[in-house]
Amino acid sequence: MGLTNFRKTAEQFGLALPKGELAFCEGCALRNAKKEPFLTPTRKYAPLERVNSDIAGRFVFSLDGDKYTFSYLEHSSRPAVTYFQPSKGFNTALDNFEVYRACFKRRYNRKILVHHFDHGGDDHCHLQQNGVVERLHYTIECWVCSILAGNQVPPFLWAEFWRT
Repeated sequence: MGLTNFRKTAEQFGLALPKGELAFCEGCALRNAKKEPFLTPTRKYAPLERVNSDIAGRFVFSLDGDKYTFSYLEHSSRPAVTYFQPSKGFNTALDNFEVYRACFKRRYNRKILVHHFDHGGDDHCHLQQNGVVERLHYTIECWVCSILAGNQVPPFLWAEFWRT
């Protein structure tokens, strides 16, 4: 089973390919195994009109001792901000929200109008029906898992790859 992108790139640059089957890449297979979200109508939002947040984890302890990520996504320009935290506690999530709110209030000179979150519910429905932040987490987790599996990197480095 060869990798399509590898074949196309080799043909594009005139590189010689080895005869027979190309090696199977476990990391690439993990990255490509996903379902597409359901189509929804798009709408243009004003800055800070709508913010979504979600928590992801429980991962193995990172170098900094973190096990969870808490992400915010602002819908007008879609910048994603992720905070790493050692526990799923309310106080750390509230502290992260205060930092996020102050930073974006300074940037846009506006207040957050609507803040969506799932009250800590995990996988309450299919992945295609979940919000944009859960799809963002899924995408980043796939990237991180493919990097860790493809390069035989220790799992405690997950946060370092998530940050990049």
